[in-house]
Amino acid sequence: MQRTVYITRLRPEYREQYIEAHRNVPRELLEKYRGAGIRDVAVYLKDDTLVLVIDEEGPPGARETLANDPACAAWEEKMRPMKSAEDYQPMTEVFREPL
Repeated sequence: MQRTVYITRLRPEYREQYIEAHRNVPRELLEKYRGAGIRDVAVYLKDDTLVLVIDEEGPPGARETLANDPACAAWEEKMRPMKSAEDYQPMTEVFREPL
């Protein structure tokens, strides 16, 4: 299992809309994620900072394989204006120790 963590900024005027959208993620989209090997996805919000955590099985890059899927493209298009122009930037893991 590979974990990837990304960070971006939420545009403050979209806070409630972004939270509401994530209360109603389309089932079709989640099924696409599962089919691409994603086993867990979480989004954390602190002030205007968003952190995305993805756990995927198999070779890395499941998120990239979804880029041309219509359901995924529609979701990304809906979310894009709510986030900063940098979108999600990968973070570097500094420490993790399973206990």
